[in-house]
Amino acid sequence: MPRAIATYTAADWLRLRPVLQAYKTWLWDRMDRRFVSTMLDDANAVPQLLQRISGQNLMLSIAWNAPWTIRWQLRFVNRHLANAVFLVADNSTDPAARETIAAECASAGIEYLALPPNPYRTSRHASRSHGLALNWIYHNVIRPAAPDAWGCFDHDLYPTSRFDPQERLRGQLFYGDLEERANGSYLWPGYCLFTRGIDDDGLLDFRQDWFIGLDTGGMNARVLATRRAGREMMFAKRRSIGHQRNFATTADEIDWFDDCVHLGNASGWMHSNAEREPALDKLLQSILDGELKPPVEHRNSV
Repeated sequence: MPRAIATYTAADWLRLRPVLQAYKTWLWDRMDRRFVSTMLDDANAVPQLLQRISGQNLMLSIAWNAPWTIRWQLRFVNRHLANAVFLVADNSTDPAARETIAAECASAGIEYLALPPNPYRTSRHASRSHGLALNWIYHNVIRPAAPDAWGCFDHDLYPTSRFDPQERLRGQLFYGDLEERANGSYLWPGYCLFTRGIDDDGLLDFRQDWFIGLDTGGMNARVLATRRAGREMMFAKRRSIGHQRNFATTADEIDWFDDCVHLGNASGWMHSNAEREPALDKLLQSILDGELKPPVEHRNSV
């Protein structure tokens, strides 16, 4: 969204930033509306999915060209997810990756849905692509299915112990990794949970609010601030090993969000990950086997 008029300086006006930002916002809003209303080639896919999942809690991840991360995620999810259905919504641009991810989900007995082609096709606009994909799922699957509790994992984030989304919410309207920035606070879409009533007073929007410095999910800052007003709330405990996430991601970075582990660049979005995969296979296997555990202060978080 454009910034408040009062925040623009004389230099901004000389560069026509208020006008340009308003125009770009109009274009992005139009793109979002068109994408969200895009129907799948298989007209029965969503109705059939809704028949299977309606009335159940839901966790999902947005896949993007990385079957390797999804393969591992399904192993962790099948072992640890409780009281919820898991859905992989495939936003991949590579047809071969889509085919492999669909096969992985079928083999693991996990729900899979191939999303329509995203207007943002390259890693340069990965955040915008992710936001649009989440909005498509939110409007076409989550709102019609009306789960009591629902949430999102990044496609390279792995729960390492029992994960019941309803329990994790702790009776709150929302929970997850709270991104606190100068112009707003919002949940990182890679680790977020919501109740069914979260959007009673305003719909969610998982896009960036880039003109005020908020990344994917930042458009939710206003809605969440309203729903949070006057409430004391808990949020995920985060411990990062490596440089601060979202500012200088490094190849050896590991984030723990409560007892869920997230590997920096595991999906290879920043650069090719092929050389790291054998080492990461061993790391993830040791976590799955319980040999490597979350930091002590993050255990038994529920």
